[in-house]
Amino acid sequence: MYENTPEIYREEYRKARKIHKCCECKKDINPGQEYKYAVGKWEGEFNYYRWCLECDEIKIYIMNRFSESIIFGELLETQKELRNY
Repeated sequence: MYENTPEIYREEYRKARKIHKCCECKKDINPGQEYKYAVGKWEGEFNYYRWCLECDEIKIYIMNRFSESIIFGELLETQKELRNY
């Protein structure tokens, strides 16, 4: 994904009305489940991401504990790298 700061960015919690796929763990986000949604513009291109609340908790922990930002879609890789930290 993108490594630089987005020109425009917004994220929010949403409730699924249909099945979505978590961009991090690839598990289904089922109708009725709450999830995190982000939309932004990187390098002149708009993209959006959805991730489950379990992955959201992990992201928040890593960002707070290690002051690491996480590139969308690379949470599991970041976790593996930080286990040796």
